[in-house]
Amino acid sequence: RLFCGTLLYVTLRYLLLKQSGDCFAGRGFLYVILAVRFFCFCMSHQITLSIFSEQEEGLYYGVRKWRDRVFAPLCVLLTRFSIKPNLVTCLGLLMVVPFIYFFQTVPLLSILALILNVFFDALDGCLARHQKVESQSGALFDLAADHGVFLVVLLTFIFFKETSAFW
Repeated sequence: RLFCGTLLYVTLRYLLLKQSGDCFAGRGFLYVILAVRFFCFCMSHQITLSIFSEQEEGLYYGVRKWRDRVFAPLCVLLTRFSIKPNLVTCLGLLMVVPFIYFFQTVPLLSILALILNVFFDALDGCLARHQKVESQSGALFDLAADHGVFLVVLLTFIFFKETSAFW
């Protein structure tokens, strides 16, 4: 579960490079191995992956507290039904299916699917804190899922020729 999003990203990158005839396509398996080793290293050494400065971190935790209060009633309800945070992350991942399906035919539903993805992404962390099951593996799974969704959205735009692969 932990490496699902990262492996998806690396595999798709490898396939795109291979399809385009890029000279670096032969290194695809090296990318996979390096990604897995990096996450194993982070998990074994308890490295905290922080992207914020100290000032930004204070603001981030303030917004997170507010979001936890807003989602608290929903977290209580989901806990009552034994819904786990990783399931909520997976539901967010599943939102890429309607996004792709409705992308050209009903763009409004496609946008709604992305909004639901953002909602589930915000909810899973709040639910983990509410259930007191926060973990680095869950955070990395959420991060990998976010990157996987981003990649699928980008590839969808490229596939339907809504943007160039090279911007």
